[in-house]
Amino acid sequence: MGEKISSKPFLRRSSLIMPAHNERFVAKAHTCGADAICIDLEDSVSPHKKSEARAAVRHAIPLVAKGGADVLVRINSEWELAFLDLDAAVAPGVTCIQLPKVDAPETIYAIDKLIEDRERRQGLPPGAIELAVGMETAKGLVRDMEIACASPRIRTISCGIEDLATDLEVELTDDAWELFYSKTRLVVVASAHGLQPQGLVGRVSDYRNLDAFRATALRSRRLGYRGASCIHPDQVAILNEVFSPSEAEIQRAKKILALGEQAEGLGKGAFGVDGQMADIPTVERARRLLYRAKVIQDRKDRNK
Repeated sequence: MGEKISSKPFLRRSSLIMPAHNERFVAKAHTCGADAICIDLEDSVSPHKKSEARAAVRHAIPLVAKGGADVLVRINSEWELAFLDLDAAVAPGVTCIQLPKVDAPETIYAIDKLIEDRERRQGLPPGAIELAVGMETAKGLVRDMEIACASPRIRTISCGIEDLATDLEVELTDDAWELFYSKTRLVVVASAHGLQPQGLVGRVSDYRNLDAFRATALRSRRLGYRGASCIHPDQVAILNEVFSPSEAEIQRAKKILALGEQAEGLGKGAFGVDGQMADIPTVERARRLLYRAKVIQDRKDRNK
């Protein structure tokens, strides 16, 4: 398998998905402020347009990267298409391959090797290309722990609402409580393997209803998600805002650290913050929040 990828700070709040062959969308993508742009070869591309979309990938890569976003390419899960997709997608300028509908770790082993071979042919460093893994079937979810550790390339894991509902044959309500177990389990699996859980806990099919989209994103953050994909540029700013610590949260975290240091100096393990008890886990959560805020600010500074 590919070598261990860089341990650089990582946080991907928003990923805008767009069909590779839509020249108008591709040309404007860099202006939306997304952390990542996903050049899609899968669901947003009809079967008779697959070849056209694949041929457009190399032209799209530098265009979508102009604003400093990570460049993702979502390939098809069918092997006869995946081979061809990877030939186009493993290229200079691409950050990550997004792999949908993974139902076994053996799929990751094979994809890792295919990417490694193409990295070598392209003159890219081993392990240069990351993986974003989608587990959207019952088979995939029952092997989620194996899948999550199947390659050092993996940075994010997700669970698609609509695909999983189809596989399970359940009718979704807007808040998708029917898949609550699957979506919350994914956060635990991601944390166990040092990965970012990506996705939304709720339906987002009506991209025009931004209030509902915001509510879904907020619910997802509270459950432990750190970012999500979207299909419309207007949704990007909402994801960036929701999955960023607010100024109030940052100031509270700084206060907790300061009070925690004072308590430690006095030999105390617990202390009070605004009338609430705090202790070592509270301090650690504050430290992690400030780290996320720093990663976000560093990205903004790089992209000025």
